[in-house]
Amino acid sequence: MPGREARPLPILDPQAIPVLGVYLSPLTNSDQTLLSAMIATVGVVWAIGFAVYEFIWNYFWSWAKHPENRKERSARISFWQHLIVFNAYLVLGLLAFYSIYVSGGVLLSGEREGLPSAWSYFLATVVGYVVLFTFEIGTSILSVTHLIRERD
Repeated sequence: MPGREARPLPILDPQAIPVLGVYLSPLTNSDQTLLSAMIATVGVVWAIGFAVYEFIWNYFWSWAKHPENRKERSARISFWQHLIVFNAYLVLGLLAFYSIYVSGGVLLSGEREGLPSAWSYFLATVVGYVVLFTFEIGTSILSVTHLIRERD
């Protein structure tokens, strides 16, 4: 029709893709870089956590495998502490993989709307590992302090 401008269909505009009444916007280059860094960071933190877990397990089993060591009261406390730590490593490992999955999904979808979810899982994973590592360092300091007091 004369006098009317031809408008492109909104479905062809990548910045105006309607999904349930919401228009999705594409990831920027900065978003893609951020998601890639988040995936790499979680992967590295998980690998460090796995190495630390191996060390903790080997230390634990070096004394726990001997039945005479299990009878002491301090052993019972140590068993519970290690059980909590091992479960925390399991949960955080699963969370790390899910964080990578969510961030990878957002990266592959190319839509910014998934960023808050990816960021939340990333933050929960990193904070969880920081808390766990700090707990392990704190219990190590307490154990050494206890050994020093016993010696004196």
